[in-house]
Amino acid sequence: MEEAIAIIRERHQLTIPEQIRQGLLWLIPQTAVKIILINKERFLVEPYQPQTLSWRKIWQGLREIKRQGKKVALAEFVLADRASH
Repeated sequence: MEEAIAIIRERHQLTIPEQIRQGLLWLIPQTAVKIILINKERFLVEPYQPQTLSWRKIWQGLREIKRQGKKVALAEFVLADRASH
């Protein structure tokens, strides 16, 4: 395991030392990362991987909702749902 010392700068900025960056091919400028708090002494930084959406399942769920309850246009239901969030 590679180890290095770094300083937290103003506005809590942290520069990852070169010797650590060399081993992380995914770590390039403008890369989104996920930061996970492990405990009060540690955190983990890993590449962000968005979840893949299954549009087929989403539309199937909306059709199920439409079949249940009162008759409402699917578009109206979606608009009302988004407005409530």
